[in-house]
Amino acid sequence: QHLFEAIRVRSSARCFPVATQPSRASRDPPLPHQPSEKMKTVLLGGKAEVTQCCLGTMTWGVQNTEEEAHQQLDAFVAAGGTFVDTAELYPVPPAAGVIGRTEEYIGTWLNADVSRRQKIFLASKVVG
Repeated sequence: QHLFEAIRVRSSARCFPVATQPSRASRDPPLPHQPSEKMKTVLLGGKAEVTQCCLGTMTWGVQNTEEEAHQQLDAFVAAGGTFVDTAELYPVPPAAGVIGRTEEYIGTWLNADVSRRQKIFLASKVVG
């Protein structure tokens, strides 16, 4: 979760309105937003409004546990994030026994509270 906070602070210029960007003068910058503020959004394909920052999931299952994946999803949604990226081949590097694990982690997170599915735009990729 500390890694997620660091990523969120570094990427705040792209994700949050200018007024909420962290101060560079501080050694420990404040979180770049308040819970009531929204992340910047864009139209995807001219139809779907998603947050400009997308939560990538390609390490879940190898570098991250299921619990950590769920914590990162919770923190992302709490920060106003709506765009989550995955693939049937994840985690990387692909290996027997772990392919598809990232999508399984997202699935168990979604199943724990079915209202979560309405809060995120889930993008996936399939290798042909």
